[in-house]
Amino acid sequence: MAGWLISFSLGLVHATRIFTLAATVILLSCITAAASPHDVAKGVFGGSAAFNSFRSAQKVTVTRIHRKPDESLAKDPDVLKLDSQHNDSAELHVLAFYRSDAPASVTTDEVRKLKQLLGDPHSYTWHSEKRIEQPNATVEHDLNVPVREVRACLPDYAVMFTFHGSRANIHVLFCFRYNQMAVLVGTGNNALRVNAEEEFDPIRPELLKIVKRLFPGDSDIQALPIVLPDLTMRSRQPLPGEKPVFHD
Repeated sequence: MAGWLISFSLGLVHATRIFTLAATVILLSCITAAASPHDVAKGVFGGSAAFNSFRSAQKVTVTRIHRKPDESLAKDPDVLKLDSQHNDSAELHVLAFYRSDAPASVTTDEVRKLKQLLGDPHSYTWHSEKRIEQPNATVEHDLNVPVREVRACLPDYAVMFTFHGSRANIHVLFCFRYNQMAVLVGTGNNALRVNAEEEFDPIRPELLKIVKRLFPGDSDIQALPIVLPDLTMRSRQPLPGEKPVFHD
């Protein structure tokens, strides 16, 4: 009788181990299948240094920003200074084209959620990695050059989160009119845009919930729809090296 019980117990333990191993294999398979081939550090933050500063930042502030009127840019001292210092890349110094309100603090829970959303490769459309056909190409060289796909619209950034890292400040600007973002590294008008991927359609609802909580008295922010009705028609001048296209 005792021998039968021992054999039964050993068999039960063996079966349990097999079941646990099978469940682990299934779980790992699911995780592998769900993994994304996209590189957030490179595509969104311009490299591992900025990405690490973003992830390790303990202090995060949020600022309401407003684009300066186009008619004022020709005489704006910040823009003129950029044109003289960075003639070929002035448009990448986005903050010179905006005025900022006073920054406000962001709670620990909101910081955790922002890091989770912005660090997840599934938060982006990754249109920036698509290759575009060039129907007007006339030479073989043109046909072999990949052209970045971008939304043809002019972003109007409304909110900026600043992740105060130990080595660099990482600014993340959001345009909720077209679900576009800009990631800048540096301080003030010298902060340089580094992101290739800019579309955050999958996480718009969650981001807006955070932003609306942070700006309860801002009527423009509160009026923003959780889901955009249509994102197909766009009209943005591309940044240097970009070719505008239209897509769904």
